[in-house]
Amino acid sequence: MPGILKAWIDQVVSPGHTFETSSEGTKPLHRIRKVVLLVASGGVYKEGDPRDTLSTAIENAFSFIDINDVSLAWADGQNSMYFSDFDQRKAFAIEAAQELAEEVAEIEVPY
Repeated sequence: MPGILKAWIDQVVSPGHTFETSSEGTKPLHRIRKVVLLVASGGVYKEGDPRDTLSTAIENAFSFIDINDVSLAWADGQNSMYFSDFDQRKAFAIEAAQELAEEVAEIEVPY
């Protein structure tokens, strides 16, 4: 995980801001229900690949504050030295990101 992403997570998953703890456990202080992650990587990591520590870390961090819906649009294989189809992979990821954006736009937020 890039250090800047870890620092951002530390700012978001913050006691007193997005959650509080008590003897009963962790209580969210937000109404966020979904996190969308747009990821690019030089290599190709299939779902469940043990080298993919990023999605697991994101899912664990946000589940701690009761956000359990994490979606990824992954532009993998972006190292052009190893993957000649990196442009197609990028286009596929952009399409997936657009679909996720449409899904998020349709979510009704109860106020």
